[in-house]
Amino acid sequence: MNRQHVIAALLACTLTSASYAATTICKVKSDTVSPLAVSWDTDTGLAKIQLRYGDPVEGRLTMSRPHDDGVKVNLFFPKTDKPLSEDMEFIVFPVFKTTHRILGVSYRTIDGRRFLNASLGNFEALCNTL
Repeated sequence: MNRQHVIAALLACTLTSASYAATTICKVKSDTVSPLAVSWDTDTGLAKIQLRYGDPVEGRLTMSRPHDDGVKVNLFFPKTDKPLSEDMEFIVFPVFKTTHRILGVSYRTIDGRRFLNASLGNFEALCNTL
């Protein structure tokens, strides 16, 4: 089992919910500087992202709406205590029956105001709802 599969499985196990039918896990199909996996639970609103380096980061599902034959979601991950950490937001949406896109941005807060800071990429992913 490769590292990405192990990380996706760990993310699935760490999401707590009374109903596993609401948990979605997406594995990014890229070897570049991208997240390895993202997951969210529509019942609890808990989201997690596994970046290439470090521990998974917890966040929340902030928006969910119909998109083509599926659902588009916004996932927000607040700044952590790690160096260079910033607030991050990712949008996940279906583009084909089994393929999704994940787009990410980071924000910088200055004097209490949040500004778009950087693109975190646009990646293809395989998503499964459990």
